[in-house]
Amino acid sequence: MDKETFEAKIQEIGALQSAEEMRAGLVELNNGLSPMFDSHEELTKQHEADVKEMEAIRQANMKLFTQLGSQKTPQEQTEDQTGLKQEAVERRKFENLFNDKGDFIKK
Repeated sequence: MDKETFEAKIQEIGALQSAEEMRAGLVELNNGLSPMFDSHEELTKQHEADVKEMEAIRQANMKLFTQLGSQKTPQEQTEDQTGLKQEAVERRKFENLFNDKGDFIKK
């Protein structure tokens, strides 16, 4: 039901004399408008979900955009993404694995 049809039906109901005709007109209006209200509620919910999804995408894009121009190492980028700072592991040389007697050095 479009706006013009709705307004014409309201004027028609206002001009009716009998209560039965008015009730029939109101039932017709109700049947025409109920699906529109249901559709409006569904579209509003979908719009809210779309707005949330677009905001999440925008945030992710901004994070990626700021990373593109940076000269960060892969380790620094991983720290930015995860929020966990990983300390550098000092690798031991083969010469430092054994003492003078040939025993394994536990560190």
